Amino acid sequence: MSEKITPLKRPGLVLGLLTVGVATVVGYFVFSDWAQRRAAAERGEVSAALERQRPGFGLPDMDGVVHHIDEWDGKVIALNFWATWCRPCLREIPMLNGLQARYGEQGLQVIGVALDDREAVSAFIRNTPIDYAIMIGEDDAVDVARAYGNDAGVLPYTAIIDRDGRIAAVEFGELHEREAITLIQPLL
Repeated sequence: MSEKITPLKRPGLVLGLLTVGVATVVGYFVFSDWAQRRAAAERGEVSAALERQRPGFGLPDMDGVVHHIDEWDGKVIALNFWATWCRPCLREIPMLNGLQARYGEQGLQVIGVALDDREAVSAFIRNTPIDYAIMIGEDDAVDVARAYGNDAGVLPYTAIIDRDGRIAAVEFGELHEREAITLIQPLL
C-alpha cells in the first residue's frame, strides 16, 4: 500500500510557500515605508533645506579625483542625485545635458551625484553621454542627499543652489525641462 503524500509532507512546497509569504510581508513593509517617505516629501515636510546655506561636501569623479562643491562657488548649481537603475533619473539626463549646454555660459553648472559605484556609472556613460560634472558616492552620496533635504530617499532629487550658495529650490522626483528653466533662469 502506498502512502498518500499531503502538501505538508512535501518539504519543498512548504519551504516555497513560506519563502513567498515572507517575501510578501517584507515587500509590503519596504514599499509602505518608501511610499510614506515619498508622500511626506511631496507634501513639503522636508523643505527645511530651502533658503539655507548649502552644506559642503567632496566626492570623487569618474577618475577618482575628489571634487568639493565649493569649486563651483559663484555659479548657479543644479545638484542632481541619480542612479543608473532609476528610470526617471535616466529620462532626466538628456534634459540636464541640454540645460548645461544652453545655460553653462551664463553661469549654470549641472552636477550629477551618482548613488552607484564607479563601475556601474562607467558602464552606463559608455552608451549614454553625460555633458556635465559627475560625482560618485554610493553611501556617501546618500548622506549628501540627506544633508540637502532629501531625508525621504527619493530619486531623482535635485537641489538648485543660487550664486550665493543658498538652496533656492528642491525637486523630488523627475524634473522636467519647463520646470527646471523656471527654477534656474531667475538665478542666472
